Amino acid sequence: MEAGILKTGNWTYKVNASGLYINGAYYSDGNLNLSKDCNTDADCYNGNGFCDPLHRCRTLKILEIYPDNNKILNFTPTINVSYEGAVNSTVLEFTFHNGTTQNLTANISKGIASFSLPYSLQNGTYKFKAYIFDVFGNNKSSELLNFTINTSAINIDYSNSTPKQNALISKNFTIELQSGASIAQIRAVIKNEATNETTTKFLNYTANQTGIYSAAINTENLSDGNYTITVYANDTNGNIGCAGERAITIDNTKPYVLINISVSEYSANLTLNFSEKSNLTFCYKNTASTNCSSYSFALFHTLNLSNLQQNETYDFNATFCDLAGNCNFTTGNFTTKSVDITQPSANISIPAANKTNTSAIININFSENTNLTLRYGTNSSDLNTTISHSAFNTTYSLNIQNLASNQMYFLNLIYCDNNGNCNSTFLNFSTLSTGSSSSGNSVGSSGSSTSSGSSRNSVGSSGSSTTTVYGGCGDKVCGSNENCSSCPTDCGKCIICGDKICEGNETYINCPNDCKKQIICGDKTCEGSETYLNCPADCKKQIICGDKICEGDESYSNCPADCPKPVICGDKTCEGNETCETCVNDCGKCVLILTVPSKLKEGDKFVAKVTTKDGKPVENAKVSYGNLTLYTNASGEVMLTALGNVNKIDAWKENYSVAGENLNIAKAKPQTEILFLIAIVLLIVILSLLFALLRKRKKKDEKAEEKVAEVIEEGEKQKFVGEGGLAGLSNAGGVKDEEKQGREKGGLGGLNY
Repeated sequence: MEAGILKTGNWTYKVNASGLYINGAYYSDGNLNLSKDCNTDADCYNGNGFCDPLHRCRTLKILEIYPDNNKILNFTPTINVSYEGAVNSTVLEFTFHNGTTQNLTANISKGIASFSLPYSLQNGTYKFKAYIFDVFGNNKSSELLNFTINTSAINIDYSNSTPKQNALISKNFTIELQSGASIAQIRAVIKNEATNETTTKFLNYTANQTGIYSAAINTENLSDGNYTITVYANDTNGNIGCAGERAITIDNTKPYVLINISVSEYSANLTLNFSEKSNLTFCYKNTASTNCSSYSFALFHTLNLSNLQQNETYDFNATFCDLAGNCNFTTGNFTTKSVDITQPSANISIPAANKTNTSAIININFSENTNLTLRYGTNSSDLNTTISHSAFNTTYSLNIQNLASNQMYFLNLIYCDNNGNCNSTFLNFSTLSTGSSSSGNSVGSSGSSTSSGSSRNSVGSSGSSTTTVYGGCGDKVCGSNENCSSCPTDCGKCIICGDKICEGNETYINCPNDCKKQIICGDKTCEGSETYLNCPADCKKQIICGDKICEGDESYSNCPADCPKPVICGDKTCEGNETCETCVNDCGKCVLILTVPSKLKEGDKFVAKVTTKDGKPVENAKVSYGNLTLYTNASGEVMLTALGNVNKIDAWKENYSVAGENLNIAKAKPQTEILFLIAIVLLIVILSLLFALLRKRKKKDEKAEEKVAEVIEEGEKQKFVGEGGLAGLSNAGGVKDEEKQGREKGGLGGLNY
């Protein structure tokens, strides 16, 4: 892209010390001299992005929304939308519980748009949809979401450790909730989007002092696919809360790979095709060294391994993981080619029918792809005519024209394979005389390398071969100008690679066309007389039905002598590891035992425990009591409060029989009766206190009266003595009578003097 060139359109931009801004979007480069990433939106992120004015790939997406879909709240929330992209405006389409709709705008700050609702919301369900717009005119919207206001509900929120919306999940993951309530039970409802089947899991959880509740969920029993997960919680008073719904994708399947390998003498090329996008760690080694490399996520990887040793075996290990973290590995080996030092060989024929008095057709079959150069002439020391073919082929048919009749021609054929190994062949033939017919034997050579010799083969007009000896061929001495090709009588037979005879210094290494490969135990090839018994390193064990080992493709159906009968749920036989929990069709429903206290009083808290008939606790069993339904914990227990008007309690679970008990609950006395009894007791106590007080006062008064009487009596005695006679006694008697009358009238006030 040339400096300053933008895509067609109207744009505003400015450049300052911090960088470049176009339509308000920031670019890190301080000028328009930017590299070109794209021409169209299809070039960006597999079509999931867009190409901006500077031909740079960009994205626009909604990342997270709070509250989550289907969340239950006990307060009016602020709706937060996090996003990625050069967003300059947002809109929230909000539908109230009465059906009216209002569009709201948001405060935008650092990738988050916050929508404040206009007033406190009443109990009910509310819907909303978020829209974001960027500076380039692109827009994205969320799905239609909803939440419910319930002022009696408890509030629970997902924390950061919980998988985000559209997360990819493998095997185990953690649900983490934050709540100020005292949580008694947490359950997750998992829905398969393909089948609409739901699974409820009651979670064992841990809690810390800051109100964080953590629970692990295992997905290994769920098939791969798209799911939604919604988490609910109950507090100790039975109030319910919901953190909301999140979409997840479960992938528990390991990826697999197909590997194609091609090798040369000093390199190898491996193509690894994966079943899904995977990363890769690839290591290969020989006896001298180990090399490892890592590669990012892709559907395939092509590895070019260079600087290898020729004719060397390399072991490799490939470890690869998909985007969900499922990992697999494979091992193998490859062997580089040995350097080719073997000369090609040729089978050359000139059938009599291919010759005329002015031409000849030469047929050549090589042992491998070769090129060729053919020189020929009437003088063996001056081959002045050349025919060349630079392409590499295994068969050639050369048509030589404009030859002299009844003339012997000498030929030198030079041919080389792809690795530069060359060979040559000398031969001769004679053209027919004028008027002769084409018949007779062919003349040629099997491909040995020769120089000009002392023996010449000529073809007469009849086509038969004759030999004329010059300079001593046949004298049993291999002269300096003789060789195995020109005079085998004196020099012996030529050793020719390609004649199907393994002789002389020929071996499988230098002439595999003639010599058979030696059988070597340990070369990873099972051949010849090798078997598993005499060479297990090369030969696989033979699968034999009847050896008491179930292996390979053996099964109960094709080899019951080796393989046991499989345990099949649904064959009406409860066997093997089948139980009432794993196969109700064969083993029937499990029996539940519900244990409750023998006697209770209204208002008592008590534990109901659900077990199997052998005493094993049953987790996630439903316990129904009155209008309340709870699920048992890992110990098979729930905590309940005895109700005066409800005696029936039941427990059940899928694949289990229903268990029920009648509670023996003593009713509490009415409140008014209790108050009446309390009042009577208090009255008795008060009256008793008053009686004791009066009695004490009476005793005190009697003592006072006795004291006064004693004083009066003493005074009268003194008077009697003073008057000296019975008259005093008479008055004393009167005093006593008056005293008595005073006591009868109530104390000292009754005395009259």
